[in-house]
Amino acid sequence: MGFTYSGMSPEMAVADMMKALEAAREVSVTMDRPLVVSIVLDGENAWEHYQNDGIDFLSLMYETLTTTEWLKTTTPTEYIEKYGPQIDKLDKVFPASWFQPNFATWIGETEETYAWDYLQKTRAFYDRSNASGEYTVEQLDKAFDYMLLAEGSDWFWWYGSDQSSGNDDYFGSAFRNLLKNVYTSLGQEPPAYLDIPIISPAAQLFDKQSDSILNSNQALLVNGTTNTNIWSDAGAIETLDKISKIQYRFSDEHLYISIQKSSSAMQEANPWQNTDLDVYLESPSRTKIRRSSVPFKDGEVSNQEFLGIETTQAVFHSGEKLKNGSYFTCTKRDLPNEGSVKEETFSTNCLTKQTTEISAFGNELYLKIPLGELGSLSFGDKIKLRLYSDSFDTFVQPSRPLALFVPEVSNVELFLDIKDPIKDDHGEGSYTYPTDGVFIPGSYDFEGFSAGIADGSLVMNFDILSAVKNPWGSPRSLSVQTIDVYIDKDFGSDTGVKQLGNYRFGKMPDGSGWEYHIVIEGWEPQIWKSLPSGESELVTNQFDIVVVPDKGVIVVKLDIENQLGGGNPEEWHYGVIMMSQDGYGPNGSRIREINPSAEQYRGGGAPNVVNHPNIFDVIFPDEGVQEEFLSSYGNYEGSVDDIPTNLLASIPLVSKVP
Repeated sequence: MGFTYSGMSPEMAVADMMKALEAAREVSVTMDRPLVVSIVLDGENAWEHYQNDGIDFLSLMYETLTTTEWLKTTTPTEYIEKYGPQIDKLDKVFPASWFQPNFATWIGETEETYAWDYLQKTRAFYDRSNASGEYTVEQLDKAFDYMLLAEGSDWFWWYGSDQSSGNDDYFGSAFRNLLKNVYTSLGQEPPAYLDIPIISPAAQLFDKQSDSILNSNQALLVNGTTNTNIWSDAGAIETLDKISKIQYRFSDEHLYISIQKSSSAMQEANPWQNTDLDVYLESPSRTKIRRSSVPFKDGEVSNQEFLGIETTQAVFHSGEKLKNGSYFTCTKRDLPNEGSVKEETFSTNCLTKQTTEISAFGNELYLKIPLGELGSLSFGDKIKLRLYSDSFDTFVQPSRPLALFVPEVSNVELFLDIKDPIKDDHGEGSYTYPTDGVFIPGSYDFEGFSAGIADGSLVMNFDILSAVKNPWGSPRSLSVQTIDVYIDKDFGSDTGVKQLGNYRFGKMPDGSGWEYHIVIEGWEPQIWKSLPSGESELVTNQFDIVVVPDKGVIVVKLDIENQLGGGNPEEWHYGVIMMSQDGYGPNGSRIREINPSAEQYRGGGAPNVVNHPNIFDVIFPDEGVQEEFLSSYGNYEGSVDDIPTNLLASIPLVSKVP
């Protein structure tokens, strides 16, 4: 009620509510007491989304409730006083929050995990202190007040990518200060990790991104001088620090980086022979470790500063060794996590050595990093970069990490590449878009779908006919479309779940059922797996989604073993559908209903039945197949909660094997 009805007229909303109550009334005829239906609302911020601030809806709702003869409004206290001995106790309560059937907003993402770790460590310290007998009542009371303040759930609401206050750094700092105050109230020095921000700084984009790819392997130097072929169309950013310019360029096999010293930092003929430089990289598909500081190197302490990226690789340039005609580089695929501020994690005992080439000419230092060291990469991936120099005893400006985007270079081995007919974004044949201007033509029109394997991941690309707009500011740049992928691992065996997800009124084709269901959307992505009982359970709400807005490309990466239960994706069948995303969709579905007539935020052109699919487009190469499948539902006039599976439309599947 709180948000779903905000998109309806008061008359439609109240009619829907009364329809649900009438369905409940039918159940109550077999009960020995009147059925009570609880209406529980978080009343803080729903009504601002309603027509006339909800006044029209609330007035009509109360009028209808008080004038309907078979209804009586009551309170929980009144009901318990009257029927208490007859009321059955619940054996358990389903774990859920006020707006979703899980706790995903408060747990699961990296920032949230760090915050819970900080909180747990501080609470353990307080509990030990409380039991020690070493502190006064006044000290313990004061510390406990700070502890309780830090245990408020709203701190965790703002961590992660699913919610944003517009000033999350403030909340992050305030949360850590509360934890520090627990220690200082007891006369103890707060641990150093509480100085480390939980929220990493936003990466700064290069002034110019590189879109083109070198078509051949290039040497860093040609005849001892700069190879200009590499840098003719490079991504670049200029700074006002000791490093004046940073450039990058991709080939099919390497990432090239150029780091240019400013004239003010060039006091010698061979400037890079007397300067050490550390290059830290964060690649999206490698094992990540929160780098709390510039690490030790070869047992010597560096200036302890927060790196602000989840480092996956590090390259160390030693100027002295370069002067002698050699260099040292270190690339680590899997960095250990000791959980401390000062981590002696980098040394000459590296997993791989000298895989990165380094050369220098004049004021420029060049790096040539094999893409294999960066893991599986696909179009639109973001690689973060941070530079540190012992010689400068500081991070190299800019003060934030840099982010470069991977162009159309990929080490993904495709096994499936489907071209979908365009201009078939009409579902069963008659659907139309909502009328608001944010729903631009082509928003729900697939152009294609591809799937491949790289570095233990299933990588799926979805091509959309239009640009992918983000009018509602989703943290994943995806707020208009919702894409579902249904994976049948054993097509033809008739196992798995038959029906599609919530309010997608459809089913898998004959002989098929899904083992995994992936929901791709901007706030609450999910992976579900089927259970032997025919039900399903949530696997995770954390996986990689990359959106390249202007190209109309969405890339998803899933760990085959850990997120999809293992197996060979080349042998699987895939059902791929697209709906309109709506955070306030009916029954918690987070998709928009499609009505007979289009409205500002509702699609139109649907038949006047409840079991039409609400699906705009389906991946299938042949024209006309989508419409045939999506219109294959039967006649039904009952409740949306009880639609028989045989009266649902089927969706077609695609696969490598026929």
